[in-house]
Amino acid sequence: MARRLPDWVWPERLGRVDVEAAVRASICALLPLVLLVACGRGDLIVYTAFPAFTSLYGRGERYRDRIVTLLVAGAGFVLVMSLAMLAATVPLDGWQATAVLATLAAAGVLVSERMQWVPFGATFHVFAFAVVSSVPLAPEQVPGRLGLSMATVALCLVVGMAGLLLRRSPPPVPRVPRIARRAWPGFAALREVRRRPDAWRDPVAWWVAGEVAVAVALAIVVVEALGFGHAYWAAVTVVACMPRPHSRHFVVKTGHRVVGTALGVLVAGALLGLQPPAWVLVLAVGALQFATELFVGRVYWLGNVFITPLALTVGYLAQVSALAPLLVDRLVDTLIGGLVLLAVEFAGRPMARRLLHHAVVAPMR
Repeated sequence: MARRLPDWVWPERLGRVDVEAAVRASICALLPLVLLVACGRGDLIVYTAFPAFTSLYGRGERYRDRIVTLLVAGAGFVLVMSLAMLAATVPLDGWQATAVLATLAAAGVLVSERMQWVPFGATFHVFAFAVVSSVPLAPEQVPGRLGLSMATVALCLVVGMAGLLLRRSPPPVPRVPRIARRAWPGFAALREVRRRPDAWRDPVAWWVAGEVAVAVALAIVVVEALGFGHAYWAAVTVVACMPRPHSRHFVVKTGHRVVGTALGVLVAGALLGLQPPAWVLVLAVGALQFATELFVGRVYWLGNVFITPLALTVGYLAQVSALAPLLVDRLVDTLIGGLVLLAVEFAGRPMARRLLHHAVVAPMR
């Protein structure tokens, strides 16, 4: 009998919820890109690619919870896209842009903890602001591009809730026929979300928000001091690997991020090095989005093997640039962001432990 691979190498099995989430994500990413490329407006890709990440939220949630999650996440993307476009019309200097990214990262911790988001944090919101604000924009162009972003968010809402029309939420596990559970792994996996209304009064959540803001700013400073480009990738790594409040599991996740990114850079190099036409890259974005959402919740390093070429391809479609420096910056910035996060987390661990102890002991008094 063959030995099964460990779960951190390959998931034991992928359930119906995993496949559904991947299909939703790929539709929301692919449809706007196909329309833009077909209309010869590839220059607008950046204004749909990031709002399409709204589809990543609400994974596996009951529909009554998912609609709230999608509305909040979508509103966040509209707000971030608005701020980014405003910043693009009046270019920010380095310190101003860093301050905004650090603020978004900190706010993402608090909102995520309140909403109990999966994925946690403001990874995609930080990424969206960094890229969109770097694309020069005239004030009169803002309304049309913002409308495009809002339409993409609306598409994500419709696609995210489409399953409500196709099937009802499954009944509780005891009432699901055993044969149905075998036929559809994950059939009864839609979950109830327990929001945290008290999250913004939690000192641990505020401490983590402060840590991520400091780590984002420090990572950007280190990247720029060393002379590498695309410093926001270091910031995105920090936000993506930051642990939830009351959880300190970040070392393994950071390692997964670095390893997955290194392998993903090779995939991106092979794809973009062929210099395929735009329509091929658009199809690749859909496939990469599908694979990312399929695996990232199960095997984090494997998800990053796909999300890295996804991010690089979207950026390449928006602004064609030299490939080799782009790949090097992505890899080095990710490594720097991971190391900075580890340093900040280890330095703040004593205070985090005191706050965690107080959070546990105080309710018992």
